[in-house]
Amino acid sequence: MSDFSEREPGIIKEFRSLYDYVRLMGEHINQIHSRLERIERSIAEMSTKHDASIRANRRELGEVKDLIATKQEVYDLLHELNNSITGMLPVLPPRPRVATVEAEADAKPVRVEKKRRFPFLPRF
Repeated sequence: MSDFSEREPGIIKEFRSLYDYVRLMGEHINQIHSRLERIERSIAEMSTKHDASIRANRRELGEVKDLIATKQEVYDLLHELNNSITGMLPVLPPRPRVATVEAEADAKPVRVEKKRRFPFLPRF
């Protein structure tokens, strides 16, 4: 019996040490699990917001698509406008000639000096 009583405290210490180790492992696993749940909730919230944003964008793009005219529609409209103009167009009166235009043609050209855009820069 003395042999059993001498080993008992060592076995109890090892058992207690093993128990503490398993308990700490359980706490760490619980912490990891709670963090993973928080991450999963965050991902689910982001996914929900992303899906809502995609739906809103699709709806807005559909509205824009309904409002925009296609190239063929514009071509058809211009073709209809062109076909709707029939008959003779009204004749415009002739443009009067001004005597100063002829006088300017006979006069010597006057050199007009252009104002420099950047007068502080030297000319090249």
